[in-house]
Amino acid sequence: MKYKIDVAFKKEILDPEARAVEQSLRKKGFSAIKNITISKTFFLELEDKSDSLEEVENLARNYLTNPLSEIYVIQKIDAEQGVQGNNL
Repeated sequence: MKYKIDVAFKKEILDPEARAVEQSLRKKGFSAIKNITISKTFFLELEDKSDSLEEVENLARNYLTNPLSEIYVIQKIDAEQGVQGNNL
């Protein structure tokens, strides 16, 4: 089983890197930008087991994120269609 985990700061947490990118782009004339969020993406491949999603949840919650400042989204990757819900 393959999974994609996106990790980003919670909305109430200041992201100085995203703010710097946003300001730089506005200075270059991209004035329509309202907000930028920078995230980390992890791709995991696990042996096929019935509790794979539970294992990925545990990894994301306890090892890949800081629960005080970050949120995560897990997507199961379909081998034929890419990430479910996206056209990757």
